[in-house]
Amino acid sequence: MIPSTRIPGNYLDLMDDTAARLPDKAAFISESNTITFSQLRMKSMNVGSFLLNVIKPRQPVAVLMARDVWAVTAIIGVVQAGGISAPLDPAMPAERLMKVFETLNPACLVVDNSAKKAVEGLKGKIDYPIYYYDDIANTEIDEERIYAIRETIGLTDPIVIYYTSGSTGMPKGVVHTHWSIISYTERVMTFTNVQNEDTICGNQAPFFYVNAIHDLWLPINCGNTVVIIPNEIFLFPEAFLNYMNEKKITVILMTPLNYIYIADAGVLSPGCLPYLEGVYLIGEVVPADKMKVWVEACSNARCWNFYGSTEAPYISLYEFGVPGKDDFGAGKIVPSGVPLRTVRILLIDENGNEAAPGETGDIYVTAPWISSGYYNNIELTREKFIRDPLEEGWTSIYFKSGDWGYFNQDGDLIVIGRRDTQIKHRGFRMDVGEVNTALLGVDGWQNGCVLFSEAEDLLYCFWVGPLTEKELKLALSKKIERYMMPNIYVHLDELPRTSSGKLDRMFLKEKYFGMGTK
Repeated sequence: MIPSTRIPGNYLDLMDDTAARLPDKAAFISESNTITFSQLRMKSMNVGSFLLNVIKPRQPVAVLMARDVWAVTAIIGVVQAGGISAPLDPAMPAERLMKVFETLNPACLVVDNSAKKAVEGLKGKIDYPIYYYDDIANTEIDEERIYAIRETIGLTDPIVIYYTSGSTGMPKGVVHTHWSIISYTERVMTFTNVQNEDTICGNQAPFFYVNAIHDLWLPINCGNTVVIIPNEIFLFPEAFLNYMNEKKITVILMTPLNYIYIADAGVLSPGCLPYLEGVYLIGEVVPADKMKVWVEACSNARCWNFYGSTEAPYISLYEFGVPGKDDFGAGKIVPSGVPLRTVRILLIDENGNEAAPGETGDIYVTAPWISSGYYNNIELTREKFIRDPLEEGWTSIYFKSGDWGYFNQDGDLIVIGRRDTQIKHRGFRMDVGEVNTALLGVDGWQNGCVLFSEAEDLLYCFWVGPLTEKELKLALSKKIERYMMPNIYVHLDELPRTSSGKLDRMFLKEKYFGMGTK
């Protein structure tokens, strides 16, 4: 690992450094393509040279491309032209794209054949120019203009917009700057002990998802090789295991749902993943017993649970599976850990004061790499990004996460749940998160969730696995109050996933809510 020894003007300076240091090393590998760091730099400049003629500095460009090496060159290519990359799901329905475009208003779209259906659905609805990657990727490089534009782009300028829906279902564009990307990647290079030039990262996350910070921007800075794991591999746990060993992948970051799915398949055995040195997970509450199987399977690895969000990614970290720690008892969940260096987490009580040690509070976070706000949404930015919340007298911006929790006696952050999961059900105030936590302690529980239908005043329990409804009700009745018990139980063969690999709660609501009124 060779960390940066100077403050770059923007992120592209770091990519140039890596390309100069490791020109012939593979940067990104897919099933059909491989690109070196020098080729990544040049190909992104090809794309950037075309875009120079169609966008202005700091304009967003929507990139709808399959998860392959060429998508990386397009995302970076937008930045080469001084623009803001907005990676989007090429399989996204046209109706949802139109909602995104309401705030994004892109200068143009860069697409590949995987986005043909979306493009067809947009005909007659938009007037943004649409360019196919294959038509622009060999544009003659105008290096003089590219570097002239780069001189005008600074650390506080936006580099990427990640669209997320949250609990509302309405897309919101989370803006990250050159500085937020640089500061996070530089921080991780100093503490993981595995982010070095020999690291081979296994990529699961789509490039339009915030985990791409860890799978795309970070490896380019570190000089890591990224293996883009095919989507279909994750559907077959044994094939996934063989693929990981065949490619000798040393680091992987996945959503908990993927770890749980593979653990439940029964394919993991002690020592079966000898090449893994780092296992990361982020996104949802993690049942400890599922991760015990992973700790035993990759005995040479260190395993971490991140806490964070699209707006404030990778804020705290917990290393689990360390000898002597009691991480895997029945019903336990993996803690969210301690704040990373340069991160400050505030817990603010109902009176607006900092919560006392051990007391719960709303979670506010600040770090050099928090988002600078929501694109073209000033009101929401002001609501969620709070200036000097404790009135300490200096300009400090905190992200109000919407989560609440406390620090335990070991200093680890324990996230209880979302503030928006606090409900009034059958006249009682309760937190749906408590029911979900109770489910994790039920013997035989695999995975699922509880959701509240406000219109019906009913709690729905969705689950997969061998437990019967009778067994589940009996076990839950011993853990929670009667008024907290779910009203409707829906057993599923498999849980729906979002395109980023998380549990698709919106799908469950749309498909199943209303059963109680039938």
